[in-house]
Amino acid sequence: MRNRPSVPSLSAVAPDGGQARGPLHARRSLNSNAVMVTDHTGAVFIVLGKGIGYGVRPGDQIDTNLITETFVPDANNPIDQLAEFLAETPIEYVDVSRAIVDAASAQVQLRAAQSLLLSLADHIYFAIQRANDGVVFQYPLRWEVTQLYPQEVALGRVGLEIVRARLGTTLPDEEAVPLAMHLVNAQFSGSGLNPTIEMTRRIGDVLTTIEEQLTVTLDRNGMNVARFVTHLRYLFVRIENNQLLDSTDQAMIEAVATARPVAYRGAQAVRSVLEKNGKSISAEEVLYLALHIDRLTRGPSTRRKGE
Repeated sequence: MRNRPSVPSLSAVAPDGGQARGPLHARRSLNSNAVMVTDHTGAVFIVLGKGIGYGVRPGDQIDTNLITETFVPDANNPIDQLAEFLAETPIEYVDVSRAIVDAASAQVQLRAAQSLLLSLADHIYFAIQRANDGVVFQYPLRWEVTQLYPQEVALGRVGLEIVRARLGTTLPDEEAVPLAMHLVNAQFSGSGLNPTIEMTRRIGDVLTTIEEQLTVTLDRNGMNVARFVTHLRYLFVRIENNQLLDSTDQAMIEAVATARPVAYRGAQAVRSVLEKNGKSISAEEVLYLALHIDRLTRGPSTRRKGE
């Protein structure tokens, strides 16, 4: 396998909501399908399109009708890094990634669309190389991702079908897992998969803690668990953004603790798990955790251990 530049973690968006501004002039042709350009304001970015860079020399005006994608660097990703990556990435992989993003966007709300586009293109490039070399990669979080993010895994399988139809390569079903992780990450974070991987592990820890503390067995494929996981995902976003709920009066907290002591005890145990990252969880968040845990453990698919 040849070495490739690391994928830029872009957060910028294309000019004018994705439409490049004309006239555009070439600074450098990266390959026959990618050109570094400048617009009339002096802004520098990269445009992709079939044949857009063929025979182009510095200073030539670009045919904007050929543009299919526009990528803008941000403060953390200089233009040269972005150019190196796109020069090495065949446009077919970007086109496939765009089709996957468009299919997923019809069902889930994605953030950082351009960052996702490049990350998917990079992943698919290497996945196809591994498949061609007969290398099977085992993803350690496959079970957790399949259980916690069934919608995204289903979309990952749609992505595999798009890859097969457009690039002629059948990737193993395991590759739906990293595609799903990229989609989860694009809903809640704008940079890298590490926060999503950590969130997945900690959601698993939370479910295990509830089972141990409340001596229950949860149906991790059930709707009640799916609702609870959705609550946890948004809780992680609030933790990350330092926007925890914190307005409930003490009387309400005491009322829930008295009325639902088992669920409240479980919420306190979950609080301990979540605070291992060094951030405190507010009393109101614990209150809502208790209410969700109460609903979770009263569901028909939840069994008491020993039953």
